[in-house]
Amino acid sequence: MKVVVCVARVVDTSEPLPVRSGHAALEEEGLRHVLNPVDEYALEEGLRLKDRFPDSDVTAISMGPPESESVLRRCLALGADQTLLLWDEAFRGSDTLATARILAAAVRQVGADVVLCGKRASDGDTGQVGAQLAELLDLPAVTSVVQLEVEDNEALVHRRLERGRREVLRCPLPALFAVEEGINCPRYRKLRALLRSLSAEIPRLGLADLGLRPDEVGEAGSCAQVVDVSPPKPITKGLFIPDSSLSPEERWQQIVSGGMEERHGDVVQGPPDSVAERLLQFLTENNFV
Repeated sequence: MKVVVCVARVVDTSEPLPVRSGHAALEEEGLRHVLNPVDEYALEEGLRLKDRFPDSDVTAISMGPPESESVLRRCLALGADQTLLLWDEAFRGSDTLATARILAAAVRQVGADVVLCGKRASDGDTGQVGAQLAELLDLPAVTSVVQLEVEDNEALVHRRLERGRREVLRCPLPALFAVEEGINCPRYRKLRALLRSLSAEIPRLGLADLGLRPDEVGEAGSCAQVVDVSPPKPITKGLFIPDSSLSPEERWQQIVSGGMEERHGDVVQGPPDSVAERLLQFLTENNFV
């Protein structure tokens, strides 16, 4: 079984991102980049297929600049058999569709029975590449996967729906599965594999190697354009305006409390039977019982 896992190098969104003049992260060298978190779950799912089917082969591919070798080396350290970096200066500025074209060309060359990817990247957060890649490869696609079981030429898939609901379906192979975080528990890197990954050669394919045209990739092959990027506007709450006829102290007290009136309650005292009777009467009058 051939398994291809699509991974991405993304900006670490746990740190604040600078936004200037309508562009995000102008100073790339000042930002920390990591393996897209949900892609690590996709890789683990591929490695589990390899554990179950020992003759399987797991290939991790990534479209990105040469710095993306770091995430591919991490994939090797975790257990991937080989990696493939897809990069050419013509790829710069690719949107999700152009990225999917590049990935699709590589998957066709490698061949795959199962294509795995994360549901979405933590930086762009579009969740479009998986579906677009499956369409270009003419493969069935299942998104929001939270459980995957493969048997021969078929997969039993559990996927998450809205409001906590789940859907269980069978899908013929080959197919693409976009997994969610929490589908498994990613394994730790082994020291020996980590050391091997540091000196491993990362093969690279460019525009000509993939048989693509310049107008299919980069900005020329993109159908979406980012017009502006700005920090989110703060959510403001309505300011309570006190009655002008009140004294300054009373107005200030209402501003501090947000206009909430002090709650008053009755204290019921007396013998237990009398207290219980009055409590039952209160609950009955207010339709609690």
